Amino acid sequence: MRNIVNKTDFAAGQHLTQDGQTGESLWIAALKASFSISKNGELTIAEEQAEVVSEPVYRDDEKESSLLYESDFVIKPKIDLLLNAQAQASENEKTTKQLVGVRLNRWSKFLYVYGSRQWIKVMGILTQTEPRPFKSVPIVYENAFGGIDELSKNGAFDIRNPVGKGFADSKSHLTDLSLPQVENPDYPTRKTPKKNHVAGFGPISSHWQQRHRYAGTYDKDWQESRFPLLPLDFDPQFYQSAPEDQVFDAIVGGETMQLIHLYPGVPEINIVIPQIEIGCTFCIDHEKSVQPGRLQTLIVEPEESRLSMVWTASVNCTGKEDSLEFVKFENEINYI
Repeated sequence: MRNIVNKTDFAAGQHLTQDGQTGESLWIAALKASFSISKNGELTIAEEQAEVVSEPVYRDDEKESSLLYESDFVIKPKIDLLLNAQAQASENEKTTKQLVGVRLNRWSKFLYVYGSRQWIKVMGILTQTEPRPFKSVPIVYENAFGGIDELSKNGAFDIRNPVGKGFADSKSHLTDLSLPQVENPDYPTRKTPKKNHVAGFGPISSHWQQRHRYAGTYDKDWQESRFPLLPLDFDPQFYQSAPEDQVFDAIVGGETMQLIHLYPGVPEINIVIPQIEIGCTFCIDHEKSVQPGRLQTLIVEPEESRLSMVWTASVNCTGKEDSLEFVKFENEINYI
């Protein structure tokens, strides 16, 4: 029997799986700590803890919407920083364009967010309409560049973001098409679709190009020599769901995070990431193994006034799958 002994105030979970590269059995433990964010940036342990996620969660239909949460039961090489957020107009007044961003110590990332706009022809020249005023706009991939060209005979779509807006495989298909509302400031939307960039803060689906390119080669040789294991050219970076510029080698706690025009009603807010040490004790056939939890995901959700941190630990249990007894979680928090 696999029991959970949770000595923390946070949500815990555990999962028995197979290492896709070696075929060995892995017992993975995950702890998710959720904190409430006050308007002055102070963190307190949230009364309602976000649950550990066992499989990908989408905003709507998997094929037609963006990813909201990736499974917590994966072993990531590095740490994902993810934001599920909305652009907030300054002082709650409407605007047509807002620069939003996040800083983490010396690292930063900014995006432009626009009101709705589209391509139109004026005197035969293709041009963009002025963006409409807004108070808030969701920073989701549905509002970023991408999507499907409905006028394309071969059903062309953007393999980097098939749920977005603004994609066309021909300039002649752009007329009356909506432009993306979320852009990288260095890459404004152009008339040439292939030169446009996908911009966002949130997780990327595993079947989109940014992650799928790390999945390896599934050809005849793989079927004959490796199936059902992963191909030899599989890269564990596949498990990182954040945009590549939001993947970190280390986040140790004590770092200051600043949110700019992302927290409702507050133009800028500073948050200090808490230092937390997580210990996981696995007990298999009466033998205990203590493993330190490794931080792998940091999720900021300003609309929910919530910051969540996910740690995982794992142990090889090949041949002892029926002798798993319990995993115990303990923690020490240091608010700086």
